[in-house]
Amino acid sequence: MMSSLEHSARRSPFPESISSLEISLDIQTIGHVLSYLANNFIDLKNIKKCRNKDWGKRKKSSYIESLIIGLPTPPFYLNLRAPEYWSIIDGYQRLITLKSFIIENAFPLYKLELIREFDGMYYHDLPNSVKRRILESPAIIQKITEVNNPVIMNSFYRRIISGNSGHTELEIAFSYATNNTWQFLEDIVPHINELFENKQNGLKQYANIICFFDILMTGKESIQAYDKIHPQDISKTLFYLNNASKSYLNELKEAFLQAIAEYRYLFNNQPLDRIVKEQFLSLPHNTNYVQILLALPSQDRNLQRLNRKN
Repeated sequence: MMSSLEHSARRSPFPESISSLEISLDIQTIGHVLSYLANNFIDLKNIKKCRNKDWGKRKKSSYIESLIIGLPTPPFYLNLRAPEYWSIIDGYQRLITLKSFIIENAFPLYKLELIREFDGMYYHDLPNSVKRRILESPAIIQKITEVNNPVIMNSFYRRIISGNSGHTELEIAFSYATNNTWQFLEDIVPHINELFENKQNGLKQYANIICFFDILMTGKESIQAYDKIHPQDISKTLFYLNNASKSYLNELKEAFLQAIAEYRYLFNNQPLDRIVKEQFLSLPHNTNYVQILLALPSQDRNLQRLNRKN
């Protein structure tokens, strides 16, 4: 059954960018959701970077138990980015639980509360009637189609994810990145990390790259202090990266690498955070590492060339 929740652009009191946001509600089955997973229609790889640790066996088992006994479960929220391809807004833990338990037969049910006779059973061990009950369980799927407006999309993500799962603002912001953007970030992150004596990990290291990119492309004279990266600014920059061509991302990566090479040459490979403490103490307190790196010779020429091409 399909019910359309699309706005009427002619009668909507909202701006066109909001009115064009398409939202549809599908009532399917868990078996249907599994077909999406089996055919790789849903991106599970990149969203993992934006989530806390995966559920343990007990929480996974509790979700499966809810399906078996027929308890209602929350909707899956998906962002339609291409025909038959979705990224996850909310529902990641439930999706990987379904994939792990049913498709991969990877873990046994553990410490069930209400149907303990199935404790210790893998999916393949369950009676056919129970398997059928799981696969026929209703699944509510909310699908959205992106609009070309980062403010609207960030607001949409933030309202859904923070309301359902309690994720951090940084996790919400990076949930919006596409495959091409993640590939760009993955290519850059080892080189950025090499600049610092105090290494970072997790989403903060990717946020460092976004901070670099933001100054490179907008030519901002000032930006928030290095340790106060604003997630909403990250979302806007991610939106730009998401819509950039692969060729442009490659040129941007080359500009990054050239800046890093020049830094290493000028400062004899010393860590950037140490250089800041030892040689740039006279700079204003809100001057960050990115601005210092961009002050290196020849960067203006390269970055102006990139800006002109876009």
